[in-house]
Amino acid sequence: PWYKFWERGAQTFIAEPNDKIYCFTSIFVPSFFKESINMEWWYKTAQGWSKTDTVPMQVMGGRDLGFRGYTTKQNFADGEMQVRVTTSDGREMGRIYFTVQKTPSMTPDRLFQSETY
Repeated sequence: PWYKFWERGAQTFIAEPNDKIYCFTSIFVPSFFKESINMEWWYKTAQGWSKTDTVPMQVMGGRDLGFRGYTTKQNFADGEMQVRVTTSDGREMGRIYFTVQKTPSMTPDRLFQSETY
């Protein structure tokens, strides 16, 4: 929405059964750069942030348009999540926060239910 000017993209993901979450990234690096970049998936628990997955991506040399890539997550729960882009030695390059809201399955019996007034 326009009033959430600080958000970039869809910060609330409405998840239906069997959905995947996609996180896209674009990285601009100098021509001599050769590094493994990690896409770290984090989930917020009552004790704080907990890392659930790390997906490595190899980046070599610079490019005018940057390097683009994405990772996906299929097994996830409701709640607050984030994806951090880090170098192999743990330096953070960026992150994005979002919220996951699961919807119930649309089974045939639910599709044809109606309310009586």
